[in-house]
Amino acid sequence: MQVNKISMQVNLFISYSRDDGADFALHLRKHLQEKQYDVFLDTKSLSVGANWRARIESAIDTCDVFLFIITTDSLVSNEVKEEFDLAISKRKLLMLFKHRSVQIDDLKWGLKDRNIHEFFTQEELIRIFDDRFLETDKLLTRDLNDPLVVQNKLLELKREFDVVP
Repeated sequence: MQVNKISMQVNLFISYSRDDGADFALHLRKHLQEKQYDVFLDTKSLSVGANWRARIESAIDTCDVFLFIITTDSLVSNEVKEEFDLAISKRKLLMLFKHRSVQIDDLKWGLKDRNIHEFFTQEELIRIFDDRFLETDKLLTRDLNDPLVVQNKLLELKREFDVVP
């Protein structure tokens, strides 16, 4: 008897500032696509002439994980703040990556109260993502044939990541 295995595509949204985070975001996107993740990155996912605000809101609505690359310029970007606020309001699973050039005292929007992974280089960002996301990815993609297991594990994750500051 052959068991049908259910597969799930994890959707990721990368939020960043183009001014000082574009290289990190592009490098991370390339890495994630090589691993077969569905990744939304504004400069690569928006068509010319698209209603970009609506498309970004839709992408955040449908993402499983919201990745935020925290740089100096991202903390002063109105667009990045709107994306972050929307992800919070939609209760998205957050993965926060702070560049070492950003001081803890410069964090806003309740970021000081959240678990943040610090990186310096593109390679370090990739390594940290892979280390931290491996367990989350397994959680999201294994045991899909048992909805009760999936539901319980997602509730555990939600409790861990959904602390409102």
